Amino acid sequence: MLFRPGVNLDHQALMKKLATARKSALRQASMLGPAIFLRLLARRLSLAEAEKRAQEIFEVRARAVPCPYAEVGMDVDKPFQLEIVRAELEARAVNAAS
Repeated sequence: MLFRPGVNLDHQALMKKLATARKSALRQASMLGPAIFLRLLARRLSLAEAEKRAQEIFEVRARAVPCPYAEVGMDVDKPFQLEIVRAELEARAVNAAS
């Protein structure tokens, strides 16, 4: 999730809970209400519905941005994670130069 700085000032507690649950779509969905949770479980939750619920809860304009690259979601807040990312970027640079 990305937010403009200052957008979530009125919802900091929920934002912290969502961030803590960032690796579990089920936990995040349960925080957005039972209807969202049940629709996710039933594989009937659309991105549009998730966007609408986020807008209702956070009182902001929300938009899902699908990305085919899983690596954009990798944490890089520990030294070993940074080394993984650096090694991958270096390998890509070598392959691109070949």
